Amino acid sequence: KKIVTTLTQDTIQAGQFTTVSCSAEDALGNVVPSGAFKIAVFISPGLSIQGFDITGEKVGIYQVICVPQEESWDFFVLTPRNLTINHGVATGVDLVPVPDKPVYKMFEMVSFNVTAVDDYGNPISGVPLTDLTVTPWDPGIEEVADLTYMLGMEGIWEFTVCLQDNQIVCDTEAIPVDGYGPVINIKYPARGATLMGKPSVVVTGSVLDPVSGIAEFRINGDV
Repeated sequence: KKIVTTLTQDTIQAGQFTTVSCSAEDALGNVVPSGAFKIAVFISPGLSIQGFDITGEKVGIYQVICVPQEESWDFFVLTPRNLTINHGVATGVDLVPVPDKPVYKMFEMVSFNVTAVDDYGNPISGVPLTDLTVTPWDPGIEEVADLTYMLGMEGIWEFTVCLQDNQIVCDTEAIPVDGYGPVINIKYPARGATLMGKPSVVVTGSVLDPVSGIAEFRINGDV
């Protein structure tokens, strides 16, 4: 006996649907009436099915197969079908720094992987993109190779790239560059002051790091 798997479309774009149908034949090739035995549909991970409509969001080749629901598969010739999912149209840009770090040191190098993507994040090659820009501009942020920069100035720098044909569709990565430690300003006591009275002293002041921020500050081990 044979179970035949049929797809209305073998190739779809990400997010689109194709419809699966199942039919059975006996050993002589005669069609077995529907309902003679139960048939189920198995799909590869990454696909989803609603009724008999199948869809997926990620580019790849997936398998769809009709199988007997209650009988052993060994008694049937099964005919799986491959479903190819291609990317959709470019609707976004993906800009990824390499290495990807929360904060960079001065004079560190950073490169960028840039690609257009569809609604589901699938990369699309060959789509025209604008040049990578840096805001604010500073000569200390120097492009030393294609999409590779030397970070020679402290600050937070925004790198942006857009679709050439739709320049309101962009991706921006903020790259913090921290070259110096926090600034500590002691208001009291004054530097070199001689204090009388209690052995303990209440110190007042401020700690500031405009790039990295302050996670914790300790005096003699106390937060």
